[in-house]
Amino acid sequence: MLPSSYFVAREDFRTAADSRSWQWSALPISSRGPANEELTIDVAWSTDQRDLPTLIISSGLHGVEGFFGAALQIALLHANADLRGVRLVLIHALNPYGFAHVRRFDADNIDPNRNFLLPGEPFAGAPDGYAELDALLNPRSPQSRWDWFQLRAAYAVLRHGMPRLKQAIAAGQYEFPQGLFFGGKQPGETQQLLLAHLPDWVAGAPRVVHFDLHSGLGRRARRSCSSIRR
Repeated sequence: MLPSSYFVAREDFRTAADSRSWQWSALPISSRGPANEELTIDVAWSTDQRDLPTLIISSGLHGVEGFFGAALQIALLHANADLRGVRLVLIHALNPYGFAHVRRFDADNIDPNRNFLLPGEPFAGAPDGYAELDALLNPRSPQSRWDWFQLRAAYAVLRHGMPRLKQAIAAGQYEFPQGLFFGGKQPGETQQLLLAHLPDWVAGAPRVVHFDLHSGLGRRARRSCSSIRR
């Protein structure tokens, strides 16, 4: 069952971790919840033994997708699986602001999924065609009676083609801070917290596999996941 809110999910996550006698910690972020509540990235681990292969399962990088990810993490905690021989690290709500406010991005309009660049890659640039679409996608004033958005959008599709428009919009960009899929101009708060704490969470592990749970793309009710192996 999906949790009804970020705060319900966080409390259920902590309670489930306690029921398994797992240790957990909460990392506060600077942004606040809808009613000025404290927001945290919560981390729970199955054992303090550090020389084991480690499996990381994280949720909520795209904020609102945390409803799906948290439900899986909580179900896993309740499953009472046999974890001998592996260290399991669960990271709940990588983007707690987006989760709590039911939106995809963080408080700075950064898409955290596009904020993680390889070393040396600049926080700059935008896909071909995005600059031309920015005014259409992000109007500077409320829509008027004579906005003709649907006609302008249809013209853009006819001119560029739907596949090219999809790529230009969803690929991520670093030039328009108020635009869609903005990747930021520097490492965001989620990345900074991971850089500070992830080395400790995996210290001593001979092998690490990281699954980050998403739910935003693909056909409805179909399973999908991505993994990073190091």
